[in-house]
Amino acid sequence: MNADLVREKLKETAVKTPRLILRRFTTDDLDDFLGYQSDPIVRRHLLGSPMTAAQAADYLTTQSVLDNGALDSWHALAVHHVADDRVIGDVGIWLPANPRATPDIGFQFHPAYHGGRRPVVYSRHSPTRTAASKRSSSVNPTAPSTAISTG
Repeated sequence: MNADLVREKLKETAVKTPRLILRRFTTDDLDDFLGYQSDPIVRRHLLGSPMTAAQAADYLTTQSVLDNGALDSWHALAVHHVADDRVIGDVGIWLPANPRATPDIGFQFHPAYHGGRRPVVYSRHSPTRTAASKRSSSVNPTAPSTAISTG
């Protein structure tokens, strides 16, 4: 998928299904975000350390107003569980400035919302950390979207 198409899709403010809403983060999501982002089962598949409450608040503030066209940035979207009225995870989309580079996507979810305690964390990069994953982790090594594959 080319970067222009990804940027265009990000302009849509929310995707709704009967169970989930995919939307921008707000600062009100802090407790839910920290609940899964700092979970040891989820963390073992992410680069860096868990965010502190202050770092997470700053990250969510940035994500809530990030320009949809911002390049060389992760664009994180909250996954809001309708019935439980809480954020249960997020998806992140990396938009590269280099037109020949490929956009990337990653996601993480609270273990209570995906059957069993096996973490749901994914990025197309393998645990060997390709040059592209090193690039993304250097932008914000604690960003939840800099996930690595579980397998």
